[in-house]
Amino acid sequence: MLLESFLAVCVICCLLVGLSLADYRGYCYPSAGKGNAILTFAMAVGHTVNTGLGLPIAAGALGAMLLLEGFLVTTLDTAIRLTRYMIEEGWATFFGHYDVFAAAGCADPAKSFEVAGTGGMRIDEPHPAPAPAAQPVVATRGLGRAALRFLRYYWVNSGLAVAIMLLLGWGNGYKVLWSIFGSANQLLAALALVIGSLWLIHKGRPVRYLLIPALFMLATSLTMLVRLLVKDYLPAWPKTAPLVITDLVVLAMSVGITLLAARSWLQTRRKDIL
Repeated sequence: MLLESFLAVCVICCLLVGLSLADYRGYCYPSAGKGNAILTFAMAVGHTVNTGLGLPIAAGALGAMLLLEGFLVTTLDTAIRLTRYMIEEGWATFFGHYDVFAAAGCADPAKSFEVAGTGGMRIDEPHPAPAPAAQPVVATRGLGRAALRFLRYYWVNSGLAVAIMLLLGWGNGYKVLWSIFGSANQLLAALALVIGSLWLIHKGRPVRYLLIPALFMLATSLTMLVRLLVKDYLPAWPKTAPLVITDLVVLAMSVGITLLAARSWLQTRRKDIL
């Protein structure tokens, strides 16, 4: 999140330095036709490089487009890998009691673990937890076994991930999901900062530098979710029923985590007073 914030600040600085307000509106919000955000970013970088380093505007704009393309490619690669991992975990959860998947998870667990503050040194576990009771393994054969083995191939799950993304990108699905995804993404970062602030409070350490950004991001993210719910999703009910449900679930979980964090903070304050 820190790197994303730094890159966002760099983009804003390029827009402020490289383009005037009239040029920005002309590229992004033209009087006729659709705006081009990629061209806006490229021209802003081109003018910024020209002003600061004296390089041609075209060279800076081309470099910005290549930079953006590389960022998109690496982001898609990461998204496909993470989606593949989730699909594989799903298959292992649903079909873990079959012999095809059980054979992959039968390795003995590690007998040592790494403790924070040990400098990466691993120590023996003093009291190993008892192993859970093994579920009976179901033997498979024939077409069923072939189908389960087919789901084990990484290229199959990668293909499923690509197909899901292609399905979202082919129509208007990604545009519908992008707004709520963006809010949920920032909300996740805000909740992580809240939990980090709570940990610092329990340790008796300064928390202001972490708590203020957490509250700011939490307020903006929750406000955006409420705005989407009231202005976009509820008026279009029942077509937007999945989005309404998703929005409400995210809001409820966020409020619940925030209340639990506030309750824990109050309990810590009471202990300090007593």
